[in-house]
Amino acid sequence: MKDIAIIVLSAGVISAESFVIALGALLSLWVFLVNGRSINSNGPEWKYCYIIPCVVFFGVLILVSIFNNNYAGVKEVIKWLDRLIPACLLLFFYKDTEDIFKPLFIGTVGGAMYVSGTVICEYLHTGVRNGGCYGNPNNFGGLVIFILPFILLTGYRLFRKNKIGVLVSVISGFVLLLCFFIASSRGAMIGLLAEAVIFLGIVNRKHINWKVLLGIAIAGACAATILLKMQRSYDMQRWYGWMSSWNMFCDNPLLGIGLKNFGKTYMNDYMLSGAYEKLQHPHNIFLFYLAETGMAGFAAYVYMIYKHFITSFRRFVTSTRINSWRNDYLLCFVAVLGGMLVHGMVDVVCNNRDMMTIYFYAAAIAAKACVWLEKEGVRESD
Repeated sequence: MKDIAIIVLSAGVISAESFVIALGALLSLWVFLVNGRSINSNGPEWKYCYIIPCVVFFGVLILVSIFNNNYAGVKEVIKWLDRLIPACLLLFFYKDTEDIFKPLFIGTVGGAMYVSGTVICEYLHTGVRNGGCYGNPNNFGGLVIFILPFILLTGYRLFRKNKIGVLVSVISGFVLLLCFFIASSRGAMIGLLAEAVIFLGIVNRKHINWKVLLGIAIAGACAATILLKMQRSYDMQRWYGWMSSWNMFCDNPLLGIGLKNFGKTYMNDYMLSGAYEKLQHPHNIFLFYLAETGMAGFAAYVYMIYKHFITSFRRFVTSTRINSWRNDYLLCFVAVLGGMLVHGMVDVVCNNRDMMTIYFYAAAIAAKACVWLEKEGVRESD
């Protein structure tokens, strides 16, 4: 029952289907009750480096909204809290020592194939780029940035002695990439390239040579050539949005204009000459937080991402002697954070409800991997 609960919960998170997430939550609650109702509280690392930064982030956003007299913003942040539910279920209801990672992989692949199927079906029906059940190409591109390295690398490590498992991992990765090119999100392409560069840089951090640098240069040149040929009519509108967002921040540096206020504020007071698109967000995650929540909200967001990044990276570096796929997971998580933020420079996909749910879920798995590696390190030293 435990494995089924994790498979369903993971599939629901990746597919962004609320019903499936709710079913996974009910099954997780059942597992919790059957296993003696014991809350998992082992491992201070995930408490201080994963949980507390999330609490700080949400707490600051609520305080910023209160000081702005923006009670619609308070309601919005409270609505955002449901993005933490799958991550909390995984952290608190399942022990760090339990082998939960294969069902996690199976659920992730299942959810990814469902989303890919919706992209392919819509493309066959309309002939235009789309994001399937994720709504638009940018959102789907963000999903690929998140899950592709996990499916390929950790899937291979989990099933390296099982040809069927490796085949499933490879086929799933191929289908995701196919749909990724159907969606043709330029920002996501840049993010995926950055993710690959970070991945290669960390793997070869002790002996980066000219071959690696040449490969990165060639990949970057190819990507730039492709993207230059994909210019779109609204590109200049993004630039206007960025400039207006910076002006909003300069006028309201500490607390911003308030959550959910960007669209009306932009159209009423900050549209530049030549701008005509009615933007609802600035297409830049950093400018989004600077404009809507000021330096306070921006600092809270950066603090949360930094703590998740540096904790995972340090644990990966100090545990490389331990031959475990959990190290591979942390490597993927660090690379994904880099790709996510690069993509975030041209969009706000990582602030989308579904993407934040996946982010917190991935961070919860990283926390469990850190705790497991810490225990294995202590065992080895003994």
